[in-house]
Amino acid sequence: MIVVRKFSILANLDIDNIPAEREAKFKEQIIGKRMKRNFLKYYSRLARIIGPLGEAIGNLFKWLHERLLEFKENYNREKAAPVDTEAGIDRLFLEIEEAVKKSDWEGAEKRYIEIIAIDSQNVKAFRGLGLLYYNQKNYGEASQTLEHALKLLEKKYEAEGNNDDTNTQLAAIYFDLGEVDRITENYANAAANLDKALAIEPNNPRFLDGKLEISIAGKDKIGALEAYERMAAVNPENQKLAIFKEEIDKL
Repeated sequence: MIVVRKFSILANLDIDNIPAEREAKFKEQIIGKRMKRNFLKYYSRLARIIGPLGEAIGNLFKWLHERLLEFKENYNREKAAPVDTEAGIDRLFLEIEEAVKKSDWEGAEKRYIEIIAIDSQNVKAFRGLGLLYYNQKNYGEASQTLEHALKLLEKKYEAEGNNDDTNTQLAAIYFDLGEVDRITENYANAAANLDKALAIEPNNPRFLDGKLEISIAGKDKIGALEAYERMAAVNPENQKLAIFKEEIDKL
């Protein structure tokens, strides 16, 4: 009971290295959720071990205390020796690639958080973290993180104006959010996000394919026909067109 009551404090240890208050609050949420997941993982392992052996409850709380101190020590160590160079961030992204290849999702998440601690405006890190959560089927966290990446990009767009790089990133994140909405069956939001992506890149086959699938899943025959006609004009050799047409006719 004591540990649970104190989790809101434990989850907020040493996260003041993001300068903007909004980014600090968002990172606090990410780290807090990560620490809680780790705590539950270790606790469930311990429970399976001590249940049959009948370990004393005092040993349980001693072990939990040591684990929580270890979490604190790890975050203190990261803060004491921060990576503050562009080369360091590039290295962390390479480490993320290696972690993903090994299916080390916790390691990848940890490095994304390190990058965000260094650069609270790093859209690539927030988007990557959002996609990591999506692949882990943590759709609520995925949506929240991608929405934050979108806000950062929109702020950048307001400051720098229209440019190809920002537009490409905006379109990609709108598509990502559409995928999260599609998998959670929020088809209206999914279609709206795909429309925003297509407004930026109207002939992108991937976006058109996504809009078609979402429209069919959401029983939106008009939207499906519109996307079908645009896809047929952009990529008439697409072998999926005949399948899509059959599904549209059934709506």
